[in-house]
Amino acid sequence: MQSDIFVISDLHMGDGGRRDNFAGKEPLLKDFLAHVLRQEAKLIVLGDLLEFWQESLGSVIVKRLEVLDWLAQVKATYVIGNHDIDLQALIGRRLLAHPFFERMSLAFTREIAGKKFKFLHGHEVDVLNAAESPGVGRAVTILAGVAEDINGSPTWYGRSVENTLESLVTWPLSAWRLFARLTNFHKLPMPSMSQAMTPAQRPGRADDIITALQRERATEGFDVAVVGHTHQPGRVGNWYYNSGSWVDQNSDFIKIDAAGNTQLFKWTTAGAVAKDHVLDYQA
Repeated sequence: MQSDIFVISDLHMGDGGRRDNFAGKEPLLKDFLAHVLRQEAKLIVLGDLLEFWQESLGSVIVKRLEVLDWLAQVKATYVIGNHDIDLQALIGRRLLAHPFFERMSLAFTREIAGKKFKFLHGHEVDVLNAAESPGVGRAVTILAGVAEDINGSPTWYGRSVENTLESLVTWPLSAWRLFARLTNFHKLPMPSMSQAMTPAQRPGRADDIITALQRERATEGFDVAVVGHTHQPGRVGNWYYNSGSWVDQNSDFIKIDAAGNTQLFKWTTAGAVAKDHVLDYQA
């Protein structure tokens, strides 16, 4: 009999410093993973488990070795996201000794109860964040981290430093975009600043991801897409399910049973709490 599948994403675990959005959540995650073991279920981690946009790759891995041990114990499958895309070139290379990394993967499909499920982080269909090379979204995140250090706080006059910096960067990039258009200087289509942000930075872009997955679903023929990336947990119909995140006050996960039934939950100190949410998707 096929085991239940649990799906989590977007933990953004850093090195334990001020920018680490996961700091303090280790006991909650450990409790959740113990639940996965008790259920004899499978676990899929859909990307952005580790935070390399704001932290050093080496320091994050060293700091998070204990968590990686827990994940290896449940034999978690790890799909790379855009914030931990630095590991993508190492998939299947056996260059990382920890057993958790043996199950690193790109997006994949799996048949469950006669339905074809596609598991992916979501950046794969986000053209401006799919590449391994840094883009505008990553650049703004890095600059925001530097600005937060100088400011001594992630907020500035009641507004997040990242959002303030994003606004400041918008003007010169928009001016360059206009200049490039007028002079035919560019060789490739230049996106607007809002298009260059990730869905987590610009929540309105989540619709772009869902639309792109609709097109890919029609082309590839899968029945259900299970993703992360946008930090917006919920579903669209019975074909799109987003596993949300584990940052801030969130601890979302998806459960897929042997019959292919898919449901969203929040993990709490008291256990799983159902969290069905239909996303307000505007096609």
